[in-house]
Amino acid sequence: MNFPGLADQYRADFPILSQEVNGHPLVYLDNAASTQRPNAVIEELARYYREDHANVHRGLHTLSNRATALYEKARAAVAHYLNAKKAESIVFTRGTTEGINLVAESWGSRNLRRGDLVVLTEMEHHANLIPWQIIARKTGAILHFLPIQGDTGAIEWSELAELCRQGNVRLVADLNRCGPKRRSRCFGRRRYRVRFLGLFQP
Repeated sequence: MNFPGLADQYRADFPILSQEVNGHPLVYLDNAASTQRPNAVIEELARYYREDHANVHRGLHTLSNRATALYEKARAAVAHYLNAKKAESIVFTRGTTEGINLVAESWGSRNLRRGDLVVLTEMEHHANLIPWQIIARKTGAILHFLPIQGDTGAIEWSELAELCRQGNVRLVADLNRCGPKRRSRCFGRRRYRVRFLGLFQP
């Protein structure tokens, strides 16, 4: 789908994109590894380091109190955006890989048992594969991979319904590139007779 002018509308917000590489305007597509920052983020980070930088939750002095207040304000904003019941349920990590490892080690080690199914897809990145392989070895859980349909890249979500009828699905970890809209059409509108935890990329 083409959005005329969309790139031009937002490109100027990212100062790093103002340069040329090999005689052409820089086009950056490696966001999964390192996402570029817009001016608003760069300026706020610079302001924070100039005025408020200190340990969060570990000091009684003014700067620490201000840094903690900003940290908790950000947590509350994310909770509101995600419609979380409590801001305390929001946990910040350094990235997706660390977040997956945290869920796998904390929730997985405590809740998965022998024979439980952890459902992934065939297109998962190693960041969403290796942590579950490690936990499966520790707990006896079984990894099941939903197949991909031909060249379309569509996930065979109907297979999940069949797995749920077996009653031992405990986690569905879908961090692939299918996107939330396709996921909501193929996954979110289905009704399942068992409850399981979902680990999704927004």
